[in-house]
Amino acid sequence: MGGHTVIGAILVNGFYDFYTPDTETKFVPYLGLGIGYASVRNVIKFYDNGVVITGSKFSVNASTPAAQGIVGLSYYLDDFAAVSVDYRYLTTKDVQPFDHRFNTNSINFTFTGTFNVA
Repeated sequence: MGGHTVIGAILVNGFYDFYTPDTETKFVPYLGLGIGYASVRNVIKFYDNGVVITGSKFSVNASTPAAQGIVGLSYYLDDFAAVSVDYRYLTTKDVQPFDHRFNTNSINFTFTGTFNVA
């Protein structure tokens, strides 16, 4: 038996930076929250001696609400650029017919900058 789950999500995220003006630190922690919608695809196959049994593939697609929590830290290179690392926990509502939530944890590295400073 073998299987996999694939998820695609569209989320709107809001962030709160704990930036304090007039400080010398270049490190700024932040929190975020995202809400949106996800498409989840679960696939399972049965094998006999390493060969897929004909007609044994079962696939279910479902759309469900999704949410994520974000905790991160930014390092400001200058007034117009920063690098960040954050942890994100994504979860969905129960996916039918499995009656189970999809959950994932991720570490993300980002660069934020501007191309034109006026």
